[in-house]
Amino acid sequence: MSETSGTGQTPNEHAPGGPAANGQAPSRDAAGASRDHADLREGHRETSTNDAVGEQAVHAIVVMGVSGSGKTTLAEGLSQELGWAFAEGDDFHSEQAKAKMAGGTPLTDEDRWPWLERIHTWLAERLERGEPVIVSCSSLKRAYREVLTGGRDDVRFLHVTVSKEELERRLAERKGHYMPARLLDSQLETLEHLADDEPGVTLVAESTPDETLADAVEALELD
Repeated sequence: MSETSGTGQTPNEHAPGGPAANGQAPSRDAAGASRDHADLREGHRETSTNDAVGEQAVHAIVVMGVSGSGKTTLAEGLSQELGWAFAEGDDFHSEQAKAKMAGGTPLTDEDRWPWLERIHTWLAERLERGEPVIVSCSSLKRAYREVLTGGRDDVRFLHVTVSKEELERRLAERKGHYMPARLLDSQLETLEHLADDEPGVTLVAESTPDETLADAVEALELD
């Protein structure tokens, strides 16, 4: 890994990342996720780029991360900066899934497969028309990310990571969102960081929104 400073489609259970997929990395507890974040911060490592990112042109960016990481704000900023179409992943959740989260119950894989398929369909349809796109989506597991890409090699992930303390502060202040702050730990436990062979960049986003946007553009080599 090289480092830089600075709608209702039924999922195929045998598709990449579907329920039949195996070899998934085990989830970790929230404390483990916090240690991962600290490791990224050590030595002022603000961004890291995976070895899988090659010369293939980027036509889609999925801004990923747990709730409160600022992925939607960053995705909207990238959309405005690049002039690419934008979609908020939360808008693809069913009303039942939203109600489940609002009641404090974490979603299961079975809840998420159809949601991920809907996002993939939106992304793929626009790419087929030659429209570059940006999506904000938690994309917590590698299996989920495989559903989103559908095997395409022109999709890049931008993992926005923030300390647990900052996440808790943001969620405590957030109003009008259906996901309660008490579900943060379950998301951190589920989160699988980008592997070296996944096409993407990890960005520690604890600067201002403008600085984070500039760092993201540079890390994705879009300038």
